Amino acid sequence: MSRLSKKIRIAIHCSAGFTLIPAIEKYWYNTLKWKSPGYHIIVYQDGTKWYVTKSGKYSTDVNEFYPELVTNGVQGFNQDSLHICYIGGVELVNNVYKAKDTRTDAQKAGIIDSIVLLFDLVNKQNGEIIDILGHRDFSKDKNGNYRDWE
Repeated sequence: MSRLSKKIRIAIHCSAGFTLIPAIEKYWYNTLKWKSPGYHIIVYQDGTKWYVTKSGKYSTDVNEFYPELVTNGVQGFNQDSLHICYIGGVELVNNVYKAKDTRTDAQKAGIIDSIVLLFDLVNKQNGEIIDILGHRDFSKDKNGNYRDWE
């Protein structure tokens, strides 16, 4: 049975920096000691989409995309989540990174395209997308700035 044939969440992430996949992978594997990657799709600033493959590497070829791979996007929710990450999400202010929506128009389009792709893949497996959340929405709102979109 496919893991996509059940109820699935889509989690949207930012990389909280502007490094590219090789540096991000180095952080995952060398610093965090992860055994698998963090995201299913990574969207660069120019809108290029990188898809995780069966080997856990990334390719721009959607035909190599392997959404069955469980990635490390949100601890405790990875078995039933698909993860999209855009490069950016911060700005440097007085030598400190501050959260900022840095998505380019191309990234916004790439994220939408990725969501549509994931909906199609899950639907083909008779699964159901039950929510689209930001990574921050999986934890308690400690600073009281959660937005209720309903």
